[in-house]
Amino acid sequence: MNNTKTFQVKNTRAVTHPSNKEYRKCTRRQKNEMNELLRNLWNSLDQTVVKHLLLGLLPVFLWLIVYEISAAIPSEYRPRIHVRLLSSIEEMLLGGKRNISYLPHEALSKQTNLAKDIFACIAYSLHAFLPWTMFFYLCCFRSWTHAAHFCWTFGWLNILAVVSHFFLPTAAPWYIKEYGQLEAHYHIPGSAAGLVRIDRALGFPLFESLYKRNKVVFGSFPSLHVAWPSLIALYEPFPRILGRMIPWLYVTWVGWAALYLEHHYMVDWVGGILYAYSVFCYFHGQLYRKDCNVA
Repeated sequence: MNNTKTFQVKNTRAVTHPSNKEYRKCTRRQKNEMNELLRNLWNSLDQTVVKHLLLGLLPVFLWLIVYEISAAIPSEYRPRIHVRLLSSIEEMLLGGKRNISYLPHEALSKQTNLAKDIFACIAYSLHAFLPWTMFFYLCCFRSWTHAAHFCWTFGWLNILAVVSHFFLPTAAPWYIKEYGQLEAHYHIPGSAAGLVRIDRALGFPLFESLYKRNKVVFGSFPSLHVAWPSLIALYEPFPRILGRMIPWLYVTWVGWAALYLEHHYMVDWVGGILYAYSVFCYFHGQLYRKDCNVA
């Protein structure tokens, strides 16, 4: 009786479970079917578009890698931090201390109130979402090629900025306000500066905790808060004259906020625009006109 049951079990297993050879054939067949499905899907796509998107995203990934590497380099191998360089340049350009009472950021931040704080906070909060909004806008209303070239230009803009932040580390206005003329070192945490007033109004250290985790504390010049919207404005995302003015109005808004919150000097503001304009002009001539047929 037991032998009969054992035979039935073995026979059932033999029927339900194929041999290793048959199992390998079945698995190989499934793999081939999946590969054929992926191959057909790939062939159905516009490979030129895929190539442009992959190439466009390459500098963005490279920027993130460079950012992480530069932040991980030990402080003893980094350049000396310039505390008074930007303020000295700004004083010289504006006529020196004898001819000016306050630098632009000092004049704007002298009188603060909650309404101004909220207005500046909105500009700074929108900053992080603008490039990705621009990317999806170009994908939906222009073309994938336009979006790919924007990513390419955006990535190289950030790479140049990170390299500048590493080789020319500069202190923001908040540093002089908090530490005076003391020599800066890389272990000093970042500061939310004027955004601390928003934290007090909220009763929660939102911006303070964010800026304390900042890996590049001494990257005042150039200002990416101004460079990003400047690059978007140069791409002229909206038609007609009024639509072209809106991005530049935001550039002015976020530039004012950077000075009011004591995150940047006016020199950083100008530097951000120049960086964006230089990168845009180079890649516009090299790639954008050629592939997008823009006159």
